[in-house]
Amino acid sequence: MRLFDEFPQLTKEAWIAKILKDLKGKPLSVLDWDTGEGITLKPFYRQEDMAAPPPELSLRRGDTFSVYADWQTVTEIAIDDLGDALSRIQEAGENDVHAIRLYQRSSEVAEDTFQRLLSQIDFQRTAVHLYTSNGMEDIAQLFQYAEETGLEKPFLTGTLVIPASLDSPPNWAALASLIQSHAAEYPHFRLLGIDLTAIHETGGNIVQQLAYGLAMIVDAVMALEQAGLTKEQILQSLAIQFPVGGKFFLEIGKIRAFRVLYGMLLEGLGVSMEKLPPPFLIARTANWNKSVYDAHNNLCRTTTEAISAALGGAHAIIVSAFDTIAKQESVFSTRIARNIQHLLKQESSLGWVTDVAGGSYYIEQITDALGEAGWKQFLEVEQLGGYAKAFEQTAIQSAINATAAARQRKLAKRKEVLVGINQFANTNETQPTSIHPSNRRAYPYEALRQRTEALNAQRDKAIEAYLLLFGDTRMRNARAHFARNLLSAAGFHISETATPNQLETSLNDLPNRTPDMVVLCSANAAYEKEALAIMTRIRAVLPECLILIAGKSIAIEALGADACLYAGMDAPAFLTDLQNRIAQ
Repeated sequence: MRLFDEFPQLTKEAWIAKILKDLKGKPLSVLDWDTGEGITLKPFYRQEDMAAPPPELSLRRGDTFSVYADWQTVTEIAIDDLGDALSRIQEAGENDVHAIRLYQRSSEVAEDTFQRLLSQIDFQRTAVHLYTSNGMEDIAQLFQYAEETGLEKPFLTGTLVIPASLDSPPNWAALASLIQSHAAEYPHFRLLGIDLTAIHETGGNIVQQLAYGLAMIVDAVMALEQAGLTKEQILQSLAIQFPVGGKFFLEIGKIRAFRVLYGMLLEGLGVSMEKLPPPFLIARTANWNKSVYDAHNNLCRTTTEAISAALGGAHAIIVSAFDTIAKQESVFSTRIARNIQHLLKQESSLGWVTDVAGGSYYIEQITDALGEAGWKQFLEVEQLGGYAKAFEQTAIQSAINATAAARQRKLAKRKEVLVGINQFANTNETQPTSIHPSNRRAYPYEALRQRTEALNAQRDKAIEAYLLLFGDTRMRNARAHFARNLLSAAGFHISETATPNQLETSLNDLPNRTPDMVVLCSANAAYEKEALAIMTRIRAVLPECLILIAGKSIAIEALGADACLYAGMDAPAFLTDLQNRIAQ
């Protein structure tokens, strides 16, 4: 007997009817999600929405991609500080982390640094992922060290990924001799690393990651074939590094979609999947959506990103420390980053099941939609002559820049939220160190916060916004909440009336205050009736104070306030203007 046989079957039409009733006259389309990836998702999907059920064993499900569902827990170690790097290698081994990623921050590293680090790694228990600009030299040292110490070659596991940028396309030809001479000797070390990090960190979307990643693979195959390698030799050494951002379901679908597209790519290249090991998929929590202010929110972000990577089927996962952006990693923050993965594995058991997301109509639909959009965009790049040719024509850079600008506009207008940055900011927090210009989403708001701190220090007084609440309870509270969140994003100190039901008492209290701005928070009807008189009284006792009104209409603009606060405004531009006025 099946558990739900006794219950009546509900049709899709019945679900839609119930939703429309709850929407009270609004169309179902108001629940559609424009993901920003060029695809739109419905609020729910059912089995009949699937084009065809995926086969039980398929690339999307990952069954042919790994022998088991578990992934490598990778800890990042910067090699710039030798003493710190050595202690972190030891700490990783002591805490059941048997995969490390060596990376560098600065261009100058002591000559013997890498050799000394290698001597402290137990290669029989530890995978090593290299991510340095000197990757070719470092891997040569690694292979030399393996030869000199007599390390059994199957024990050397890991990947070589040379950081990519949008300044120049990858130079695949340089890898040809390395793959030809060492790939067969070290079958578990992947030398052909495709890095998709720069696409994401400069504002590119998920579809662009998929499309450009496929195009880079084709370019690599063509370049290395010309150097005398076969397609099989090339692809058996393939590794892909994915950045993982905050769009939880889309990031799961991204990794699943890549596996499907990779299978299609192999078919187009005339290569049999059965003769190849799968590409090694590395996932790292992204920097683009992380913040320096309210940095502990980064813990929540990296946790959801790590879950996305695990459910998507990554072979190795790197969780950055919550304070990596500020370059302040400590023993504590790296321990927390490491333990996020231990929690997901040991307590949540995410590594016990292959393709946990399989069968979810929503995620299957996302996988299909991302795959279709990614393949279409990949073909467009190939029509331009491939990744390198498209890069030379600046088509790649232009597409990413356009995507990034659109995404930043949404953040500026607060149609997208970064908690602790453009919504729910902690105005009591300050940053003692300067924040360098960055492509990160939070940077425009962080720059505002730093300027406010500088102005506060010059004035020896915090910039203060006083919220004057009066009239209709619902509207005044809603508009006060909006004003509080908007003005806090610049680090302004917020105070508000203690007597919202007694306007006269609130106005009589104003001479005892010295705010830089007063924000009227009420309903439109109350503004039309009382705002002019209120503003006259404010200007009489606080002549230097800015007067703002929360809300916008033609009538409100005509009242003569210094500015209006409203949904959809360019928040950084507006807040910068307020700072300029106050600084005069």
